[in-house]
Amino acid sequence: MHLSSDFEPERVGKLSFIMVVLRVRLALRDRFQSSFLSTNEQ
Repeated sequence: MHLSSDFEPERVGKLSFIMVVLRVRLALRDRFQSSFLSTNEQ
C-alpha cells in the first residue's frame, strides 16, 4: 500500500489521541450527570 507524501504519523497519532480524549471527557461527563441526577432524585 502506497501512502501519500503528506501522510504524517505524528499528525495521525495526535488526531487519534485527541479523539480518545474527547471520548473520555464525554463519558466522564455523562457519568457525572447521571450520578448527579440520581443523587438529586433521592
